[in-house]
Amino acid sequence: MTRDPKRTRGVGTAILLIPAGFVFGALSKWADEEGPRWLADSTTGYGLWFAVVFAIGWSAHTLVASAVRAALLFISIVLGYVGYTALVLAYPLGSRDWGWLLLALFGCPLGAMAVQFASRWPIWRAVAAGVSAALVLTGGAVPRAVLLLTGQLGGGPWPLGAALLECLLAVLIILSPRQVVDVVVAAITAAITTPLLARLPGVLLALLGLS
Repeated sequence: MTRDPKRTRGVGTAILLIPAGFVFGALSKWADEEGPRWLADSTTGYGLWFAVVFAIGWSAHTLVASAVRAALLFISIVLGYVGYTALVLAYPLGSRDWGWLLLALFGCPLGAMAVQFASRWPIWRAVAAGVSAALVLTGGAVPRAVLLLTGQLGGGPWPLGAALLECLLAVLIILSPRQVVDVVVAAITAAITTPLLARLPGVLLALLGLS
């Protein structure tokens, strides 16, 4: 019986994601405590997570592969993060750490599956790219940079490096469909979706009576 080369490469990729996730998670916590500010802003925000979820879903050939890869990577990231917190820094773990783990276990695989499913059709592939780019722009350091720039936030360190990285990732995601028409659709989708997503946290807080 001959082995399927694609399946063999897929298994190898999945295995490599585990140590990569552990290293990234530990690096994130180190940067958050004593590393450079730009690295901490980049690795601990949701913007980079959204970009990686998109990349996993975009590159996977099946729904199962996208879900497994996303789960393995992000669970490893969380375990590396909380492992550094508990073992190196001797900090107690909190409810937020469990929230990250649930997000890695369910949210990230579902997001990767959605991208993989949408990538089968040109129009939906472009829409998925646009929405993913908008999530990257609204889920990380870019909103904080905008608030600081417009004077709506009193002060604090400028997340310039992280914001530039997220803008670059958003542009690459928009360009990922390659076809000119699809890229245009992705750009329009991102332009429409970004301000809507930016207002979403405030809307949710208002609905919950917390604003």
